Amino acid sequence: MIKKILPLLLLSCSSLLYSDCRIQSDKLLALQFINHGAPIQSVAWCCDENFPDAPYAAVGGYPGTVDTVVRVFELEYNNSQACCTGRLVEKATLKQGTDATPELPGGYVNAVDWACSCTSLLAVGGTDGIVRIYLYDGTNDTLTWMNSYTVGIPGKESNVRTLKFLPECCASCSSPKGLYLAVGGDRGADVHEIHILRVEPDVDNVTVDITNVADAIFGNSVYSLDWCCDRATADATLAERAYLAAGGLSGVEGTCGKENVRVYCFDCASETLTLVSQVQAAPNPVYTVSWCCDPSYSLKRQLAVGGKRNDINNIMAQVFYFDNNINLKPVGGVNNGILGVEGQRTFAIEWNPSPCQCNTLTLGGGCMATTPTLCPDNIIIDKIINKCYFQFLTGTRFDDNITSLAYCQCDSNNAYLLVGSEKDNWSSADICIETPTEYEVALYCVATCGGATVLPKPICERGD
Repeated sequence: MIKKILPLLLLSCSSLLYSDCRIQSDKLLALQFINHGAPIQSVAWCCDENFPDAPYAAVGGYPGTVDTVVRVFELEYNNSQACCTGRLVEKATLKQGTDATPELPGGYVNAVDWACSCTSLLAVGGTDGIVRIYLYDGTNDTLTWMNSYTVGIPGKESNVRTLKFLPECCASCSSPKGLYLAVGGDRGADVHEIHILRVEPDVDNVTVDITNVADAIFGNSVYSLDWCCDRATADATLAERAYLAAGGLSGVEGTCGKENVRVYCFDCASETLTLVSQVQAAPNPVYTVSWCCDPSYSLKRQLAVGGKRNDINNIMAQVFYFDNNINLKPVGGVNNGILGVEGQRTFAIEWNPSPCQCNTLTLGGGCMATTPTLCPDNIIIDKIINKCYFQFLTGTRFDDNITSLAYCQCDSNNAYLLVGSEKDNWSSADICIETPTEYEVALYCVATCGGATVLPKPICERGD
């Protein structure tokens, strides 16, 4: 990973678009706040050590300043300074499109994701039911439209709500198959809510061919997808299969079941998608799913899910162990006592990077209080103790709903955390600016293992 050199890291506290004031909250260090001008729905890193121009960040949401719906940033930092001295610098944007500009998103954007292990492709999906693929050129700071694929029903409410690339798992960068992109949302033109698209760039990265190779009926809207590449060992190059987790609204009871979390097996050779496990998670709807599938970790595959608080047991996030018999087995849960009485939803959940992968989680939630001062921390970091108990490590408060989280590791102990939210109402005293301004994007430095003293392990009653 190439580190961008800044002659001087300026910590200006007067800009209305950016704030660089450092705010220490235990082990969460706020580095930067950015004003988009409207809610952000999705954030994603292009953070791959094998890709020389990374790291990049993309955010997407409602039309903000001058109708911008997608913004691409480059992380610039001084390679003579310690990790977490970086700053996001805007390089390219996409505006909301019209009938005359079909290459631009036609509504607001719900999801963005990078394929940056091979090249800097950016997938964008939103309310017009169309997936668009762009090529980001870091040399010229441009986003170039390459192709589009319609999965929704034209003229009807058929959102693309989530999308996720599967890089370097079933195929390598040099193979002719290209990459796979999972797309989820409302019922599409062919009644499927989940689609697997094969994305094949040409040799010159001028265009991409997009082919729908597999799909599945979930039974209701799908809000989140995540891949787990089933490599036999940590150093294996390619795999025979990958597991796709999907979370959403409970489906209509019938042949397809009504569970709100499902795991599908994608066969790399035959390009088929098969349902292998499903469960009714306590939070409903499920807004976010996240795999930890590290072959070097003893449990290997764990699935974290988050959603609307269950009124019976107050659970708003759960972790499942995906065993060798491809069953989802509950490990533990987080109730609203962690996020506070006013915290009602978990909209985003991410496993912390190495070396604490698979046992430390970051959650982003929603605050339902009408008075901002009543809101609890809605970015929290928890550690899983003895496979069944969640210990709160640290947290901070963004004054409105956290919609998305993404990590980019910068050394063995720290990582950049990119946060998207509906809005932020930090006071001028909090962020050192002369005029209070709403910020919807934040950049934090996080100690990947949380940094808190581990409490004595409780007795695990689940027998896991």
